[in-house]
Amino acid sequence: MRGSVLSALLMGAITASPSLAGSNNSVDLLQVSTGQFGNTLTIDQSGADNSLVAGDRLALTPARQIGDANSGNITVSGDGGRVAFGQSGLGNDAVATVTGLGGLGAIEQVGRGNGASLTVESVSALFPSEGVIGQFGNRNTATLTVSGTNVRGTLLQTGSNNTNSLNVSGQDSSVVFSQLGNNLTAPSGEGVSVFTNAGNVSITQTNFGTLR
Repeated sequence: MRGSVLSALLMGAITASPSLAGSNNSVDLLQVSTGQFGNTLTIDQSGADNSLVAGDRLALTPARQIGDANSGNITVSGDGGRVAFGQSGLGNDAVATVTGLGGLGAIEQVGRGNGASLTVESVSALFPSEGVIGQFGNRNTATLTVSGTNVRGTLLQTGSNNTNSLNVSGQDSSVVFSQLGNNLTAPSGEGVSVFTNAGNVSITQTNFGTLR
C-alpha cells in the first residue's frame, strides 16, 4: 500500500483537510463543487497504520464529494481500518469512525439533506467488523453502530424523510435493515438492536408514495 498518499482532484470552492498520521496510510479523493459553498471533508486517522480512505474497499475508485455544501468527517483509529465514502448531491452530512483492526465503514449518500453517522469497532484482524449506510433520497437520517468480531450491519434508506438507528453487537452476525419509501421510522421509535452470536437478520420496512 502506498505510504501517506493523498490523491485529489479539486474543482470549485472546496476544502479538504486530511491528516495522514501513522505510516502506510492511503487517501484517494475526488471533489467536484457545483455551487458557491463547496464541499468539505476532514480526515483524522489518529495514528493509524495501513489505513485506507477511498470509494470502495479495494480502492478501485476514489472517495468522492460531488455537488455542493456536502460535508464529511472521517476518523480511523488503529491498524488497517478502511473507509469507503461517497456523497453526491446537496447538503449531505456524514460522520464515520472506524476503530480497531481492519474494520470497514462505508457511507454512500445520493440526494439532498441526508445525515448519516457510522461507528465500526473491530476486535479481530482475522474477522474484522463491517458497517454500511446507504442513503438514496432526501432528508434521511441514519445512525449505525457495529461492534464485535465479524459482525456486519447494513442500513439502507431509499426514499425521503426516513429515520432509523441500528445497533449490532456480538459475533458472526449479519444484519440488514432496509427502509423503502417516505416518512418511515423504526417500529419502536428508537431503532433496532440485535444481540446474537450467530445468524442472519433481514428487515424491510416499506410504504408506497411519491418520492420527493
